Order: sequence, then C-alpha cells, then structure tokens
Amino acid sequence: MNSMTVLGLDAEETPLWIVVAILFLVVLVRSHATYWVARGASQGTARAMARRSPHHDVSRRPRLIRRIERCTRSPATDRALRLVSRWGPLAV
Repeated sequence: MNSMTVLGLDAEETPLWIVVAILFLVVLVRSHATYWVARGASQGTARAMARRSPHHDVSRRPRLIRRIERCTRSPATDRALRLVSRWGPLAV
C-alpha cells in the first residue's frame, strides 16, 4: 500500500474538488455534533436545576455538579449568553 493512499483515494490522482468536498463534510459533521452535544448539556443542566427543591441539601451533590452549577450562574456566563443571543453564530 502506498503511503499516499488514504481511504482508498490516491492523493496524487484525486481531484482537488473531491478532497475539498470530503474536508467540508468532515467539518460539517463535527460542528453539528459539537452543537448538539452542547445543546443537550445545557438543556440537561437547566432541567436539573429547575427540578431542584429549595430544601435540597446542595452539599451532598457531587463536587463536579456543584462546580458546573457555580459556572452556569456566574456573571461571565450571563454575558456570554446575552452575546450569543444577540449576535448568534458570529459571536462564537
């Protein structure tokens, strides 16, 4: 196998537009996966915080969960959310 052969494509004979199209698809899939993972994490955190009872003992939660809650309630997070709400993808 030639070291220039990747995914069954010969790098010396493959047209540039095919390479660009493959790279574009990789970037597209990766960006969408990142978006959906982040959206799921933020929605899950919001739901977990909404379900929390006011009488719930916060000190019994795992340390990682407490740290995430502190980060999601910070002024920096509020500013970031306002920026993304205003400018959308350009803010990112």
